[in-house]
Amino acid sequence: MCLAQQSFRSNLEAVRQRPFYYRSRLALANAAYNLGLYDEAFRFYEESLALVPGSWTIRNELADAYLEVDQPDRALQPLLESLRITEGSNLSANAFYLLSVA
Repeated sequence: MCLAQQSFRSNLEAVRQRPFYYRSRLALANAAYNLGLYDEAFRFYEESLALVPGSWTIRNELADAYLEVDQPDRALQPLLESLRITEGSNLSANAFYLLSVA
């Protein structure tokens, strides 16, 4: 738990130092999720998406996080957007899997 909290604080500082770097914000989302701070994690995933609007991978991560906390309805929109971006290519496989779980 201590390491998870330290990771969260470290990633929070990284976001402060580089506010427009999506990877820092994505790492912060993952750290918040690991601590059970789900609302914050979802907000950080959304902020990451705002920085990289065409990212199907971040949409899949967001949907996966929603599924992990038993919110399948909220997972649908990011998954449909992910599929729209990848347009049925091999990159769509993970989104199709997550969609079937949802």
